[in-house]
Amino acid sequence: LRVVSMLQDVWPDNAVASGLIGQDGAIYNFFEGWQKKVYKKSDKIICISDDMKDFIESKGVPANKISVIYNWGYRGIVTFQSDVYETEDMHLFTAKASSRFCAECDEGELAWIAKDDILSLNLWEGDRIFLELITDETAPFFTLRLVYEGDALVSACLNDKEYVK
Repeated sequence: LRVVSMLQDVWPDNAVASGLIGQDGAIYNFFEGWQKKVYKKSDKIICISDDMKDFIESKGVPANKISVIYNWGYRGIVTFQSDVYETEDMHLFTAKASSRFCAECDEGELAWIAKDDILSLNLWEGDRIFLELITDETAPFFTLRLVYEGDALVSACLNDKEYVK
């Protein structure tokens, strides 16, 4: 099991800096201990700025364990229904990254693909729908339900309406 931690904040240090808590109390000690455990157990740490990366490094975390991903956004939820497989939900995020890393995956080989090349790949019909939506940076948050019989897409509903291209 690999652990990837995505940090949006650096408790308890930011709370001390803003005067919310003292550096010598039980609350600080609890969060400081929790922070150390998270950093130690994480195979990879993702943070949201270069300053945050520098701060995490100052806590003794090796630089190669930390990546910065800027401006990430929660873009949509895709529900896959199938007559063969169990129903699954996939939560979609997009981001701009300062470095490229791929975690190990038991579903195939992960690789970085240029945004302009994504739709030229050999894709499942339903994948093409959500990939078109997330490559359009102006598209709003969406829900997409894809229903397959075997390998064939038989129904697609975007935001609870039948999808028609």
